This record gives sequence, structure tokens and C-alpha cells, in this order.
Amino acid sequence: MRYLRSQAAREFPSIVKIMEGDGVVFSDVDEVSGHRNDNIVYATCQFCPAEGFSVKINKSRNVFRCRACGSSGGPVQYIKMMQVVEWREAADYLADMVEKGEIEK
Repeated sequence: MRYLRSQAAREFPSIVKIMEGDGVVFSDVDEVSGHRNDNIVYATCQFCPAEGFSVKINKSRNVFRCRACGSSGGPVQYIKMMQVVEWREAADYLADMVEKGEIEK
């Protein structure tokens, strides 16, 4: 299967870098608590009409979760949801982006 063929397909890029490419706005301060954490960033949700920074991104685990709509996952799930494709297609897309140098890991 193509999505398992290379190291790039198993080591996906940062979810933050992928979202930056989609024009997502970020904040390093939690709007609810006002706290900062070097490992966590907050973003606007691409999947619901929630205003503010409802998406919490854990940079070390490379995952996201929206507090408003519950959308969550990692890089492959994000691409899968944004492009409305199957998991394998999303994984191949990310692997191709890495191989072409369009996005860094």
C-alpha cells in the first residue's frame, strides 16, 4: 500500500504547520483560563461556526480538539475532514507534501 511505502508517510508533519497553510489563526493563551503552556496552542475551528480560539492543539502529541464541536484528531484526520477524503488518501496527500518539500515535518 502506497501510504506505508516511505518514512514520510509514517512521520507526519506538525498539525500546526498544516493548519498554518490553511490560514488558521493561532493564540498561545487559553481564552477560558488565561494560562499559557509552551506545548499547547489554540486556534479557530475550521469545522464549526464557533467564534474565538476553540481548538486546543497539543504540539507534542500532534493532535487537535475543538471544545465547541468535538472535532479532533491528528494530521491525517485534519486533512481527511478538510478535503472529505478517505484516510489513505489523506495519508498519501501528506506523504506527497513532505516528499515534495511543500511542508516540513
